[in-house]
Amino acid sequence: MKRSIVVVGGPIWLVKEVAQAAEKAGLHRVWQTEGTNSDAIVRALAAGAVTSSVLIGTGIAYSFVRPPLHMAATAADVQEALDGRFALGIGPGTRGIRRRYGIVEDHPAPRFGEYVDLLKAALATEHGFEFSGRFFTSSAPLLHYESSRERRLSLPIYGSGLNRIMLEHAAAHCDGVALHPLTGIEPYLQDVTLPAIERGAERGALRTTGRGAQRPALAMWRITSVHPDRAIARQRAAIVLAFYFSTPSYARALEGTGWEGVAATLQAEFRGSVPPVDWARIAEKVPDDMLDAICIAGTPEDFAAKVHAVEELYAKAGIEELVFEPTSHGGVEMLAQSCFGIVQAAGML
Repeated sequence: MKRSIVVVGGPIWLVKEVAQAAEKAGLHRVWQTEGTNSDAIVRALAAGAVTSSVLIGTGIAYSFVRPPLHMAATAADVQEALDGRFALGIGPGTRGIRRRYGIVEDHPAPRFGEYVDLLKAALATEHGFEFSGRFFTSSAPLLHYESSRERRLSLPIYGSGLNRIMLEHAAAHCDGVALHPLTGIEPYLQDVTLPAIERGAERGALRTTGRGAQRPALAMWRITSVHPDRAIARQRAAIVLAFYFSTPSYARALEGTGWEGVAATLQAEFRGSVPPVDWARIAEKVPDDMLDAICIAGTPEDFAAKVHAVEELYAKAGIEELVFEPTSHGGVEMLAQSCFGIVQAAGML
């Protein structure tokens, strides 16, 4: 299985250093995130500029802040700049994220699907471009890219999502799906995630002439915490879970696990907190068995056994890429420690 890492925020110097370390360790890809204070595409370009062989991706860049024709031009340039090593991971983000930007969109999943269609059509064009859809229209009769068409067509586009509808649309329109770590929880993985991807692939086949029901490439994020002190590693992973499940909509991923009440407890603890939120205190409510089922957390020695067990399960599900998601709550020093701990442990597998 391909092994990758996602750099969750942090300063640009850290993005560069993690990318270089990941390349030396033989990791497959380095993904970059974004938020209101950072740009995933800029970060991907920075990571690619200091490396030569490791693949680079955005996981994810927000689609709604960039018009699709503009995104096509940006992606084409980055793919050319990185000599074909780039993967564009995009998504509409949650309702809360869109609200931060003052954007209220209806039908985010079908809107996203059409966005990807326009993006792909633009990248494929050579002389002029026209598009008319339900959500987007574009007219650029003189459109011409400076990059090679072959390289543009080789650019993989990954969608992302957690709920069933978003997963279906990502699978129907994209080359790959960047799976949120909560989509891998059992039984959500078998009952929701994989069936949604299969349905999406079938829909994609119906709407694309001459294409079989080709399943998109699947990259699964996994919350990962490596530290010589097992207790510290586990506490840091528990903090990430506490943060995720403080969002009510994410509780759906715990249905059928027996931990449904944990999500309600974490939400209540978060609502009752006074800023700054003490995530370590809230994380004490995360049970050990839940932590073990969702995360890779422990010493470097624990890491190998846990990774091999996870990869065996994911391989059976048709997942091709395991993406280590470091713990990021606690400042730059903790994030750096988490990233380099993962890279070092992964390089020894």
